[in-house]
Amino acid sequence: MMNDEIEALKQELEQTKLAYQMAVQLSQFKSGFLAKTSHELRSPLSTLMGLHQLILSDLCENHEEEREFIEQAL
Repeated sequence: MMNDEIEALKQELEQTKLAYQMAVQLSQFKSGFLAKTSHELRSPLSTLMGLHQLILSDLCENHEEEREFIEQAL
């Protein structure tokens, strides 16, 4: 009976090790994905924000330039 319990504990330990390794890999994947995604979104969002700031701050030369910036943002 003792050998069966030891064997069951060994199997449970192996499963726990595998689950831990999978969790570590998933965490690394998630971190990489978030880093790449935020990098890819940062530039276009910064451009949109800049165009809107120009419009809202009345820094455009005329109505046509405002419209051009709005179209670019769209």
